[in-house]
Amino acid sequence: MAELRSFMFEKVYLMDKAIIEEKRAYNMVSAMYNYYLNDLTLLPKRYYKLLDNYDKHTVVCDYLSSMTDRYAIKTFKEIFVPKNFDD
Repeated sequence: MAELRSFMFEKVYLMDKAIIEEKRAYNMVSAMYNYYLNDLTLLPKRYYKLLDNYDKHTVVCDYLSSMTDRYAIKTFKEIFVPKNFDD
């Protein structure tokens, strides 16, 4: 396990390309966080119902953290990229 961890940090996590992408991913997730926080009714019903028991920040974070990378990018595009620009 330690060997795999060392490899991942050396070859993946700390590469210049990964660091650049990390900033872009942070901006993407931050934009979606604010989007859902500003209108909680846009959350999927499953998560919207959680607002009865949990604070809005926790619910939005839980929703975003449940996304795979591909799903997050797809969702970001659906929210922020005009439809005729996505081709």
